[in-house]
Amino acid sequence: MFAALADTVSRIHRAGGVAIVPHPLSYLTFSVGEGALRALAAASDPLVHVDGIETLNPSYAGRVRAKRSVWLNEKVLHVAETGSSDAHHAALVGTCWTEFPGSTSEDLRGALRDRSTTADGRAWTLGEHLDGAAKQQWRAMVRDPIKRAGRRMARRGGSKKKKRDE
Repeated sequence: MFAALADTVSRIHRAGGVAIVPHPLSYLTFSVGEGALRALAAASDPLVHVDGIETLNPSYAGRVRAKRSVWLNEKVLHVAETGSSDAHHAALVGTCWTEFPGSTSEDLRGALRDRSTTADGRAWTLGEHLDGAAKQQWRAMVRDPIKRAGRRMARRGGSKKKKRDE
């Protein structure tokens, strides 16, 4: 998350992976912006070019800039399109997906290279968002930070007591 994007993409490729940008351009979540994607596409080093861009994501965070992402891919990036359910709980797994000719991981890699992938699926309803995403956000932004702060305070209190006892 804190590494330079070009370095991250290059490291993915050197490790034999494929670099696909999830929920691009979204202002509702951490996301790769248009300027950064344009810079990668213009770079002379092919190791920093992304292999795909998510053009279909069922969440609101993924949908807010989907049309612009499709446009950016068609006009600038020229990479494979993907779909992903981005599900953080079981009920929403498989609501969006990437279709490609074949059935193996090598077929998928070939389809990404050839840009023969297509994104398919459906958007989440408001109820699905509230049922899953809202609970997840509450856990991530309220419950868990409070728990972590409590643990930190307990550790600090224990270390202060230990120092006093010495």
